[in-house]
Amino acid sequence: MVGSAGLARALIMIGIANLISLLTSVSLSAIATNLKVKGGGDYYLISRTLGLEFGGAIGIVLFLAQAVSIAFYCIGFGEALVASPLLSAQTVSPRLIAASAVAFLFIFAWKGAV
Repeated sequence: MVGSAGLARALIMIGIANLISLLTSVSLSAIATNLKVKGGGDYYLISRTLGLEFGGAIGIVLFLAQAVSIAFYCIGFGEALVASPLLSAQTVSPRLIAASAVAFLFIFAWKGAV
């Protein structure tokens, strides 16, 4: 960022990003202190403050983002584990490690839901 925009503009961008984060956290804490957060976490807060229509639309996006991110995290975990000295002598597929990580997480999610 400094190489493209210069030091002064980079500091302004970082300041604006910090201001946005501060305002978001303050507004979220104001919403969270007015409600008793039940099951659902983020979706519960959004649907209760913005209404069911916006909450449903944002909830679908949150669900899809979480599902995709878990898949990417497991793939990255498999790649990092294969590249580590722990498994460097063995030829283990990163896909196999990622699939076993997803299965492991699925078991925990299943047990937590039941």
